[in-house]
Amino acid sequence: MADTIAQEVIKLAKPATKKVTMNLSSQDEVNADFLLRKFGTRNKTATVSASLSITRSILEALSKGGKLQIKNKDGSVSDVVIVGVNSG
Repeated sequence: MADTIAQEVIKLAKPATKKVTMNLSSQDEVNADFLLRKFGTRNKTATVSASLSITRSILEALSKGGKLQIKNKDGSVSDVVIVGVNSG
């Protein structure tokens, strides 16, 4: 039987997930807790998902020739270099 429009919308709103098990070092755990608080996410799964999305967005921008920069408190701008990631 074909899915109703509502069922299709629900599928789009809630993409299929896959269970993944990760081994985290104590520093990874500290980082995950820090990001959870900064992102305001509900759990570490949401934190990892947000982190992956942000990282992908940055890498895609860099691959198109973009630059990653931080505007410092004094108004100056610093370039951020991610070792091992080539722009362009």
